[in-house]
Amino acid sequence: MAKQGEEMDSGLPVDPVVETVFKDVKLKRTKRLMVLVIKDDQITIEKIAKRKTNIEEAYGYFPETECRYIIWDVEDNSVNSKRPVSKLYFFTWCPQLANTRLKLYTL
Repeated sequence: MAKQGEEMDSGLPVDPVVETVFKDVKLKRTKRLMVLVIKDDQITIEKIAKRKTNIEEAYGYFPETECRYIIWDVEDNSVNSKRPVSKLYFFTWCPQLANTRLKLYTL
């Protein structure tokens, strides 16, 4: 993650709170997902979901006409050992109804 004052590859600064919450998702495993939004030319957190949030609830966090970034901690069973495995996924949410300019800006 970029440090305060640094820019990511997109050229947009990242709110310092994003890194702190990301560590909670990745290391402490206290959160299920983060919904990030570009606001005032900066990447900030719009929504943080609790660990018990299910997939149906999570889909309700994504607007139908606006783009978002999502960091999602997905739990599943491994194919070989049948033990629980957790992986972090990064998604770009760009619905068809979103403004074309915003889609290009997000991607």
